[in-house]
Amino acid sequence: MTGRLQYLVFALWVIALGCTPFWATNYIVRLAIMIAMYTSLTLSWNFIGGFTGYPSFSTAAFFGLGCYAGALSQRAGVPIVPIASVGGQETALFLDRGQWLAKLLMVDKLARLKSVPISLALPWGINIGDLLGHLPLPAKIVVEAQEPIEVDGDDEVVHKMVEASLQAGVDRLAAERRFPVVG
Repeated sequence: MTGRLQYLVFALWVIALGCTPFWATNYIVRLAIMIAMYTSLTLSWNFIGGFTGYPSFSTAAFFGLGCYAGALSQRAGVPIVPIASVGGQETALFLDRGQWLAKLLMVDKLARLKSVPISLALPWGINIGDLLGHLPLPAKIVVEAQEPIEVDGDDEVVHKMVEASLQAGVDRLAAERRFPVVG
Protein backbone atom coordinates (compact mmCIF):
# COMPACT_ATOMS: atom_id res chain seq x y z
CA MET A 1 0.00 0.00 0.00
CA THR A 2 1.12 3.53 -0.64
CA GLY A 3 1.61 5.99 2.20
CA ARG A 4 -1.58 7.96 1.53
CA LEU A 5 -3.72 4.85 1.20
CA GLN A 6 -2.36 3.52 4.51
CA TYR A 7 -3.27 6.78 6.25
CA LEU A 8 -6.72 6.73 4.69
CA VAL A 9 -7.40 3.14 5.77
CA PHE A 10 -6.10 3.93 9.26
CA ALA A 11 -8.27 7.07 9.53
CA LEU A 12 -11.38 5.17 8.41
CA TRP A 13 -10.62 2.41 10.89
CA VAL A 14 -10.22 4.89 13.77
CA ILE A 15 -13.46 6.65 12.83
CA ALA A 16 -15.37 3.37 12.59
CA LEU A 17 -13.97 2.15 15.92
CA GLY A 18 -14.64 5.47 17.65
CA CYS A 19 -18.25 5.65 16.44
CA THR A 20 -19.34 2.17 17.56
CA PRO A 21 -21.08 3.33 20.78
CA PHE A 22 -23.36 5.53 18.65
CA TRP A 23 -24.84 2.73 16.54
CA ALA A 24 -23.71 -0.69 17.72
CA THR A 25 -25.13 -3.36 19.99
CA ASN A 26 -23.40 -4.29 23.25
CA TYR A 27 -21.69 -7.22 21.54
CA ILE A 28 -20.17 -5.00 18.85
CA VAL A 29 -19.06 -2.45 21.46
CA ARG A 30 -17.41 -5.24 23.46
CA LEU A 31 -15.70 -6.50 20.31
CA ALA A 32 -14.51 -2.95 19.51
CA ILE A 33 -13.06 -2.64 23.01
CA MET A 34 -11.13 -5.88 22.51
CA ILE A 35 -9.83 -4.62 19.17
CA ALA A 36 -8.78 -1.35 20.81
CA MET A 37 -6.98 -3.27 23.56
CA TYR A 38 -5.04 -5.33 21.03
CA THR A 39 -4.28 -2.19 19.04
CA SER A 40 -2.86 -0.46 22.11
CA LEU A 41 -0.82 -3.57 22.87
CA THR A 42 0.58 -3.48 19.35
CA LEU A 43 1.35 0.22 19.57
CA SER A 44 3.11 -0.22 22.91
CA TRP A 45 5.36 -2.80 21.26
CA ASN A 46 5.99 -0.45 18.34
CA PHE A 47 7.06 2.36 20.69
CA ILE A 48 9.62 0.19 22.45
CA GLY A 49 10.76 -2.13 19.68
CA GLY A 50 10.27 0.22 16.73
CA PHE A 51 11.88 3.41 17.94
CA THR A 52 14.62 2.07 20.21
CA GLY A 53 15.28 -1.26 18.56
CA TYR A 54 15.23 -3.03 21.92
CA PRO A 55 12.95 -6.04 22.10
CA SER A 56 10.64 -5.77 25.11
CA PHE A 57 8.31 -8.66 25.60
CA SER A 58 7.14 -7.65 29.07
CA THR A 59 4.08 -5.77 27.76
CA ALA A 60 2.96 -8.68 25.62
CA ALA A 61 3.69 -11.15 28.41
CA PHE A 62 1.72 -9.12 30.95
CA PHE A 63 -1.24 -8.76 28.60
CA GLY A 64 -1.11 -12.41 27.54
CA LEU A 65 -0.85 -13.73 31.09
CA GLY A 66 -3.80 -11.59 32.17
CA CYS A 67 -5.94 -12.88 29.30
CA TYR A 68 -4.82 -16.45 29.87
CA ALA A 69 -5.50 -16.31 33.62
CA GLY A 70 -8.91 -14.74 33.00
CA ALA A 71 -9.86 -17.42 30.47
CA LEU A 72 -8.67 -20.27 32.70
CA SER A 73 -10.50 -18.78 35.69
CA GLN A 74 -13.75 -18.46 33.76
CA ARG A 75 -13.46 -21.98 32.35
CA ALA A 76 -12.67 -23.44 35.79
CA GLY A 77 -15.70 -21.71 37.30
CA VAL A 78 -13.75 -19.39 39.59
CA PRO A 79 -16.21 -16.89 41.05
CA ILE A 80 -15.98 -13.15 40.43
CA VAL A 81 -15.07 -11.14 43.52
CA PRO A 82 -16.38 -7.57 43.15
CA ILE A 83 -14.28 -4.88 44.85
CA ALA A 84 -16.16 -1.80 46.10
CA SER A 85 -14.39 1.44 46.99
CA VAL A 86 -15.46 4.78 48.42
CA GLY A 87 -13.50 7.99 48.70
CA GLY A 88 -12.18 8.53 45.19
CA GLN A 89 -15.02 10.93 44.46
CA GLU A 90 -13.58 13.27 47.12
CA THR A 91 -10.51 14.08 45.02
CA ALA A 92 -12.46 16.96 43.44
CA LEU A 93 -15.28 19.20 44.61
CA PHE A 94 -18.25 18.14 42.52
CA LEU A 95 -20.75 20.94 41.97
CA ASP A 96 -23.32 18.99 39.96
CA ARG A 97 -23.78 15.52 38.47
CA GLY A 98 -24.58 17.14 35.15
CA GLN A 99 -27.42 14.86 34.09
CA TRP A 100 -29.16 17.89 32.60
CA LEU A 101 -25.96 18.75 30.71
CA ALA A 102 -25.76 15.22 29.32
CA LYS A 103 -29.29 15.58 27.95
CA LEU A 104 -28.58 19.08 26.64
CA LEU A 105 -25.44 17.93 24.80
CA MET A 106 -27.26 14.74 23.73
CA VAL A 107 -24.38 12.57 24.95
CA ASP A 108 -26.94 10.43 26.77
CA LYS A 109 -28.11 9.24 23.34
CA LEU A 110 -24.89 9.56 21.33
CA ALA A 111 -22.31 8.18 23.75
CA ARG A 112 -24.52 6.51 26.40
CA LEU A 113 -23.29 8.95 29.07
CA LYS A 114 -25.98 9.66 31.63
CA SER A 115 -24.07 12.48 33.34
CA VAL A 116 -21.35 15.02 32.58
CA PRO A 117 -20.10 16.00 36.04
CA ILE A 118 -19.20 19.60 36.79
CA SER A 119 -16.46 20.00 39.38
CA LEU A 120 -14.18 22.55 40.95
CA ALA A 121 -10.66 21.14 40.77
CA LEU A 122 -7.04 22.17 40.50
CA PRO A 123 -5.45 23.51 38.30
CA TRP A 124 -8.31 24.48 35.96
CA GLY A 125 -11.01 25.72 38.32
CA ILE A 126 -14.35 24.76 36.80
CA ASN A 127 -13.96 21.37 35.15
CA ILE A 128 -16.70 19.96 32.93
CA GLY A 129 -16.65 16.21 32.42
CA ASP A 130 -13.04 16.04 33.65
CA LEU A 131 -11.86 16.18 30.04
CA LEU A 132 -8.69 18.03 30.99
CA GLY A 133 -8.04 15.97 34.10
CA HIS A 134 -7.30 17.43 37.52
CA LEU A 135 -4.80 17.34 40.34
CA PRO A 136 -6.51 15.20 42.97
CA LEU A 137 -7.16 16.46 46.48
CA PRO A 138 -6.01 14.14 49.27
CA ALA A 139 -8.69 11.65 50.20
CA LYS A 140 -9.08 8.54 52.32
CA ILE A 141 -10.13 5.70 50.04
CA VAL A 142 -11.70 2.60 51.59
CA VAL A 143 -11.71 -0.64 49.58
CA GLU A 144 -13.67 -3.77 50.42
CA ALA A 145 -14.01 -7.16 48.72
CA GLN A 146 -17.63 -8.29 48.32
CA GLU A 147 -19.02 -11.81 48.44
CA PRO A 148 -17.91 -13.99 45.48
CA ILE A 149 -20.39 -14.39 42.62
CA GLU A 150 -20.62 -17.66 40.75
CA VAL A 151 -20.49 -17.39 36.95
CA ASP A 152 -23.34 -19.40 35.40
CA GLY A 153 -22.71 -18.62 31.73
CA ASP A 154 -25.36 -15.93 31.21
CA ASP A 155 -23.34 -12.70 30.96
CA GLU A 156 -26.33 -10.40 31.46
CA VAL A 157 -27.39 -12.10 34.71
CA VAL A 158 -23.81 -12.09 36.03
CA HIS A 159 -23.45 -8.42 35.10
CA LYS A 160 -26.59 -7.50 37.06
CA MET A 161 -25.45 -9.52 40.07
CA VAL A 162 -22.02 -7.85 40.07
CA GLU A 163 -23.60 -4.42 39.67
CA ALA A 164 -26.02 -5.02 42.57
CA SER A 165 -23.22 -6.32 44.79
CA LEU A 166 -21.02 -3.32 44.03
CA GLN A 167 -23.86 -0.85 44.66
CA ALA A 168 -24.71 -2.47 48.00
CA GLY A 169 -21.02 -2.40 49.00
CA VAL A 170 -20.60 1.24 48.02
CA ASP A 171 -23.79 2.21 49.87
CA ARG A 172 -22.62 0.40 53.03
CA LEU A 173 -19.13 1.92 52.91
CA ALA A 174 -20.54 5.41 52.30
CA ALA A 175 -22.92 5.08 55.27
CA GLU A 176 -19.98 4.23 57.55
CA ARG A 177 -18.09 7.43 56.64
CA ARG A 178 -18.53 10.30 59.06
CA PHE A 179 -16.43 13.04 57.48
CA PRO A 180 -15.28 13.64 53.92
CA VAL A 181 -11.54 13.26 53.20
CA VAL A 182 -10.65 11.86 56.65
CA GLY A 183 -13.35 9.19 56.75
